[in-house]
Amino acid sequence: MEEKQEKSLFQRATFRVLNSIYDYIFIVLMLLLLLFAVYAKWDSQQVYTQADPVQFLQYKPSPPEMVPFEELQELNPDVLGWLTVYDTNIDYPLVQNTEDDFFYLNHNAKREPSGGGALFLDSRNEKDFSDFNTIIFGHHMARHEMFGDLDLFLEEDFWNSHEYGNLIYDAQNHGLQFIAMLQCDAYDWDIYSPAVKSETARIQYINHIYETAKYVRGMDTDSLRAIQKELKSSKGEAAFPERRTSPVTPDDHIVLLSTCSADITNGRFILVAKILDHPVENPFPEKEHKTPGIDTEKITARLGKWSVWTWIAILIVLILLVLVLYLLSRHLYQKRLEGANEHDKNE
Repeated sequence: MEEKQEKSLFQRATFRVLNSIYDYIFIVLMLLLLLFAVYAKWDSQQVYTQADPVQFLQYKPSPPEMVPFEELQELNPDVLGWLTVYDTNIDYPLVQNTEDDFFYLNHNAKREPSGGGALFLDSRNEKDFSDFNTIIFGHHMARHEMFGDLDLFLEEDFWNSHEYGNLIYDAQNHGLQFIAMLQCDAYDWDIYSPAVKSETARIQYINHIYETAKYVRGMDTDSLRAIQKELKSSKGEAAFPERRTSPVTPDDHIVLLSTCSADITNGRFILVAKILDHPVENPFPEKEHKTPGIDTEKITARLGKWSVWTWIAILIVLILLVLVLYLLSRHLYQKRLEGANEHDKNE
C-alpha cells in the first residue's frame, strides 16, 4: 500500500513539474508572439511614416520665388524637382540616381533607407525633362502614399474630373495635363523606353500609348476603341498627323508616372501627362498638412484609427489575460491535486 502511494506521489510530482514547465513555456511563447506582433505593427508603421509626404513638404519651394531645393539637396544632391498630382496624396520631391535605378526603391528622398522608397526618374532620362518622354517610378503603397493614388484614375468619373497637376524643375513651375491612363505589362518595352529621339519613333510611341490606353483626354470611349482597332490592323504604323484631336504631338514633352498593379502578374499603372509651359492653379481645396513632430497626435495618425495609448492598453490587457489564464490553470491544477490527495487518503 505504501509503495503504491509513493509511486502515486512520484507520478503527481513529476506531472506537477512537467505541468509547470509547460505553463512557463506557454507564457513565454505567448509573450514572444505579442512582442513580435507589436514589433511587426511598429515596423509597418515606420514604412508608412517614412513615405508620408508630410516628411518632405517643409522642403517644397513656394511660388513666386521658386527657390531651388537647396536645403533638401544638401541632404541629397540627387533631388531635382517636385511632383504634385492635384487632389491626391502625390506631393513629393523627385530624385534620380544615374548609376543605379534600384537605389531609390528602398531609399527615400533624403537618401535614408526606407521601404517606401522615393519617386525617381529613369536613369536614362535627362534630369531637366528635355527628353520627349520621361519615366518616373514609385511604389504603389496603401494609405494613399507614394504612387498609391494612381489607380484612382482608373475610375472614369475621377479621370474626367482630374486633369491637372504640377511639376517643378530648374526653379520653374510647370503645369501637367494628364492625357492618358494606361494598364500595361512591366515588360512592355515599347512603353518603358525613355528618351525617344526621332520623330518617327515619337509617333510610334504615341500610337502605342493609344493602343494601351484605358482613357485618352478629349476622346470618348468609342473613338478611342476605333483608333485602337485601326492601330492594331495597321500594326501601329497609322500616320499620327491624321489624328487632329490628339492631346499630344511629337513636339511635346511628356512624363509617365509608373507604379505596380496587383490586378495582373507584372501589371503596371501608368498615368501619362504632358508638360505645360505655364502652371495650372489647383482647382481643388488644398489639403491641410501638419508639420512633422514627435507627439502622440502624429503617432496616432500613423497607427490608424486607434491612438498609441489604445495600442499600449491593448498590449497590457493581452498580457494580463495571459497571466489570468495561467493563474486559472494553476488554480484548477491545485484543485485537481487536492482531490487526488483526498482520494488517496480515503483509500
